[in-house]
Amino acid sequence: MTTRSKTPTPEDARRIGDLSAHAADLARIGTLDLSARIEQAMSEEAALEAARLRYKYAGRPGIDTDPGATALRLGESYARRAQSLATDAKVTDARLKEAVKRDRVDPERPEVAPFTVRIIVMKGRQPVPEIAVGLLVGKTLVSRGRTDDRGTAILEYQVPRRAEGGPARRERAAAAPPSRKDVSREAARDELGEQVALTAVVLDDNGEVIAGAPVDAEIKPGGSTTVRLELG
Repeated sequence: MTTRSKTPTPEDARRIGDLSAHAADLARIGTLDLSARIEQAMSEEAALEAARLRYKYAGRPGIDTDPGATALRLGESYARRAQSLATDAKVTDARLKEAVKRDRVDPERPEVAPFTVRIIVMKGRQPVPEIAVGLLVGKTLVSRGRTDDRGTAILEYQVPRRAEGGPARRERAAAAPPSRKDVSREAARDELGEQVALTAVVLDDNGEVIAGAPVDAEIKPGGSTTVRLELG
């Protein structure tokens, strides 16, 4: 007996194409993010090593630098590096807490694609390279990175999801018959969780916000948008 395979419809072809493009985009985002982190680490390491060598050889022939000023710059370099590491640790901690909370709600729920924000930092008509940027939810920094030589950084936010039929939903359902409008809002909340407000920001060496703008887009898994930030 011969089994004839189903001929793919145009809708099947479109869906397969969308899935392939989405997978390729996710792989590209991961590659860019890893490349940016490697370049950032190498740049910081080079700056620290240069400061250390200036301090080591300050005052010797051919190196016209003041030992005291060089020591101060070296201390500032290490302080910036420590601040950067502390900020990265906070972001990692926030992501881990989100992951643990998500697993506790429904450990069998598959992971969803993150929401991607492409941040472009400009000063006038010129891109601003090697400057720290981040994403805030309220006052919490949930993602951090650094712009490339084109003033661009790609950050991700893992959209929280709520388990189906959770306690809050059951309590609301038992309280009163919902209206049609409430039903649609309820469905959206159960699918994506409560909507969040993201803010794209530029950070100084101390991790303080020096510029920012709200992310004016629907925050949903697999979504993406671009935010342009202007420095004065």
